[in-house]
Amino acid sequence: PSAAMMMLRLVSLLGLLAAASAFVPAVPRAVVSKHCLRMSEEGEQEKFFSTPPAQRLGTSVDQDGKSNVWAVEPKMQVEVGKEGQGVQQALVIGGGAAAAVALATLIVNVLPDPDMI
Repeated sequence: PSAAMMMLRLVSLLGLLAAASAFVPAVPRAVVSKHCLRMSEEGEQEKFFSTPPAQRLGTSVDQDGKSNVWAVEPKMQVEVGKEGQGVQQALVIGGGAAAAVALATLIVNVLPDPDMI
């Protein structure tokens, strides 16, 4: 066998191994916590185990100790425009529409007549 044939076999074998490795099941990794709970003073225990202040977090824990998670929509903020701003926006949009119509009309008028070709 020639060197080119050996190289082709090697590349084919590597490709086959790469494709086969996609079917290997993932190995679960152990979860290691970096935080440890040590005995502490009474005030620190209360601070650690107390419930967080009421916020719109989207999670809670019920009486059975099960976690509940729900979606929290962001609060909407409405901007109030200045007086006359609506008219100004309407003029800008109307002017842009008029310019687009004028440009389209110019382009259509410049095109050659299809009956003459």
